[in-house]
Amino acid sequence: MRAAKILSAVSLGLAVCASVFFLLIASYSNGEPAREVTGPRVVLRVLVFPVIIPLLPVWIPRQTMRVAAAILLSSFSVGAILSIGVYYLPAAVVMLVAACLPEKKSGIVSGQT
Repeated sequence: MRAAKILSAVSLGLAVCASVFFLLIASYSNGEPAREVTGPRVVLRVLVFPVIIPLLPVWIPRQTMRVAAAILLSSFSVGAILSIGVYYLPAAVVMLVAACLPEKKSGIVSGQT
Protein backbone atom coordinates (compact mmCIF):
# COMPACT_ATOMS: atom_id res chain seq x y z
CA MET A 1 0.00 0.00 0.00
CA ARG A 2 1.35 3.42 -0.92
CA ALA A 3 2.18 6.03 1.68
CA ALA A 4 -0.27 8.54 0.19
CA LYS A 5 -3.17 6.11 0.53
CA ILE A 6 -2.14 5.25 4.09
CA LEU A 7 -1.97 8.93 5.02
CA SER A 8 -5.37 9.51 3.41
CA ALA A 9 -6.79 6.71 5.56
CA VAL A 10 -5.12 8.20 8.66
CA SER A 11 -6.69 11.56 7.82
CA LEU A 12 -10.08 9.88 7.54
CA GLY A 13 -9.57 8.20 10.90
CA LEU A 14 -8.60 11.50 12.53
CA ALA A 15 -11.69 13.20 11.08
CA VAL A 16 -13.95 10.41 12.36
CA CYS A 17 -12.33 10.62 15.81
CA ALA A 18 -12.81 14.38 15.86
CA SER A 19 -16.47 14.02 14.91
CA VAL A 20 -17.09 11.38 17.57
CA PHE A 21 -15.31 13.49 20.17
CA PHE A 22 -17.31 16.56 19.26
CA LEU A 23 -20.65 14.75 19.22
CA LEU A 24 -20.23 12.60 22.31
CA ILE A 25 -17.63 14.10 24.62
CA ALA A 26 -17.23 17.82 23.99
CA SER A 27 -19.60 19.89 26.06
CA TYR A 28 -20.73 23.46 26.41
CA SER A 29 -20.21 25.51 29.54
CA ASN A 30 -23.45 24.19 31.03
CA GLY A 31 -22.14 20.58 30.83
CA GLU A 32 -24.49 19.34 28.10
CA PRO A 33 -23.03 17.57 25.04
CA ALA A 34 -23.05 19.43 21.75
CA ARG A 35 -25.57 17.06 20.15
CA GLU A 36 -28.16 17.87 22.83
CA VAL A 37 -27.64 21.62 22.67
CA THR A 38 -27.57 22.12 18.91
CA GLY A 39 -29.90 19.34 17.80
CA PRO A 40 -29.82 17.14 14.70
CA ARG A 41 -28.49 19.88 12.42
CA VAL A 42 -25.08 19.51 14.02
CA VAL A 43 -24.82 15.96 12.68
CA LEU A 44 -24.90 17.26 9.11
CA ARG A 45 -22.30 19.93 9.79
CA VAL A 46 -20.00 17.75 11.83
CA LEU A 47 -20.24 14.41 10.07
CA VAL A 48 -21.08 14.95 6.44
CA PHE A 49 -18.55 17.50 5.24
CA PRO A 50 -15.42 16.83 7.28
CA VAL A 51 -15.76 13.03 7.16
CA ILE A 52 -16.89 12.57 3.56
CA ILE A 53 -14.12 14.79 2.16
CA PRO A 54 -11.23 12.64 3.52
CA LEU A 55 -13.13 9.52 2.46
CA LEU A 56 -12.98 10.46 -1.23
CA PRO A 57 -9.19 10.00 -1.67
CA VAL A 58 -9.46 6.60 0.01
CA TRP A 59 -12.13 5.52 -2.50
CA ILE A 60 -10.50 7.22 -5.50
CA PRO A 61 -6.72 7.14 -4.94
CA ARG A 62 -5.69 9.92 -7.32
CA GLN A 63 -3.34 12.83 -6.73
CA THR A 64 -5.94 15.38 -7.81
CA MET A 65 -8.47 13.93 -5.38
CA ARG A 66 -5.97 14.20 -2.51
CA VAL A 67 -5.17 17.80 -3.44
CA ALA A 68 -8.85 18.73 -3.64
CA ALA A 69 -9.58 17.02 -0.32
CA ALA A 70 -6.62 18.78 1.31
CA ILE A 71 -7.83 22.17 0.08
CA LEU A 72 -11.43 21.57 1.17
CA LEU A 73 -10.57 20.12 4.58
CA SER A 74 -8.03 22.85 5.27
CA SER A 75 -10.54 25.52 4.25
CA PHE A 76 -13.12 24.01 6.58
CA SER A 77 -10.65 23.81 9.47
CA VAL A 78 -9.42 27.37 9.04
CA GLY A 79 -12.91 28.74 8.44
CA ALA A 80 -14.26 27.15 11.61
CA ILE A 81 -11.08 27.43 13.69
CA LEU A 82 -12.82 29.28 16.51
CA SER A 83 -15.39 26.53 17.04
CA ILE A 84 -15.07 22.98 15.68
CA GLY A 85 -12.34 23.59 13.11
CA VAL A 86 -9.59 23.03 15.63
CA TYR A 87 -10.73 19.40 16.03
CA TYR A 88 -10.24 18.77 12.31
CA LEU A 89 -6.88 20.52 11.99
CA PRO A 90 -4.80 17.32 12.48
CA ALA A 91 -6.79 15.58 9.74
CA ALA A 92 -6.23 18.55 7.43
CA VAL A 93 -2.48 18.55 8.08
CA VAL A 94 -2.19 14.82 7.38
CA MET A 95 -4.22 15.24 4.17
CA LEU A 96 -1.92 18.09 3.10
CA VAL A 97 1.08 15.80 3.60
CA ALA A 98 -0.65 13.05 1.59
CA ALA A 99 -1.37 15.54 -1.19
CA CYS A 100 2.30 16.53 -1.36
CA LEU A 101 3.51 12.97 -1.92
CA PRO A 102 4.19 12.04 -5.56
CA GLU A 103 1.87 9.69 -7.38
CA LYS A 104 3.25 6.27 -8.16
CA LYS A 105 3.84 5.84 -11.87
CA SER A 106 2.72 2.62 -13.49
CA GLY A 107 4.19 0.98 -16.52
CA ILE A 108 7.72 0.53 -17.77
CA VAL A 109 10.27 3.13 -16.73
CA SER A 110 12.60 4.20 -19.54
CA GLY A 111 15.92 2.45 -19.32
CA GLN A 112 14.55 -0.63 -17.58
CA THR A 113 13.31 -3.80 -19.19
